[in-house]
Amino acid sequence: MTETNLDDVMQVPRFVKRYPDLTSDNHIRWLIFKRDTNGLSDSGALIKRAGRWYIHIPRFRKWLLDSDQ
Repeated sequence: MTETNLDDVMQVPRFVKRYPDLTSDNHIRWLIFKRDTNGLSDSGALIKRAGRWYIHIPRFRKWLLDSDQ
């Protein structure tokens, strides 16, 4: 496994703000809600710490490009 850099990880609101053409707050929250059926859980793209969701950007990008969702 490659080493993860903290620059690769972003809280959901900041991710949505940084990538508005990719997703919205409601959309990303829906993806998180359905994470067990859409493959996000298995991708390693989501991290939950202290009740907050974080996106691992390289893993999310891979999930997005490789996903049939």
